[in-house]
Amino acid sequence: MKKLDTLDDPDFKIEPREVARERAEWYDKAVACYDYNRQWLSHADAINATTTRFNIARDILKRECIKAGVWEV
Repeated sequence: MKKLDTLDDPDFKIEPREVARERAEWYDKAVACYDYNRQWLSHADAINATTTRFNIARDILKRECIKAGVWEV
C-alpha cells in the first residue's frame, strides 16, 4: 500500500532542525520584506505591512532586522 502523505505514514516524525530551518527562512523573508518596504514606507508603516503579511510578532521582526542590520529607528 502506497502512502499518500505524511498523515498516512505512521513512521513520520517532525525533525526539530527542519522546523528551525523553515522558521529561519520565514524570518529571512520577513526581514527582506521590511527592508524592501522601507524604500517607500515610513518605519511604522513598514513594520505594520510586514507583520501583517508574515503574521510575525513585532519583537521577533525587530530582533531579526537588528541581526541583519536593517532596523531603523
